[in-house]
Amino acid sequence: MSPHLERWLRFAREDLRMAELAFDDGIYNQACFHAHPAIEKALKGLLEARGQAPPRTHKLEESR
Repeated sequence: MSPHLERWLRFAREDLRMAELAFDDGIYNQACFHAHPAIEKALKGLLEARGQAPPRTHKLEESR
């Protein structure tokens, strides 16, 4: 696994963990808030692993 992918996935896991903690405590708006960047970071890692530069945006639909 490339260092760039590992870095993106580590950050994604951290955000996902925060989402899980919020969800378990019934703080659903914060669970959603942290789930979004987790998905973003995982997708950006996938793009880098495929040799594509990830876009500098928070709009997931632009990350195709």
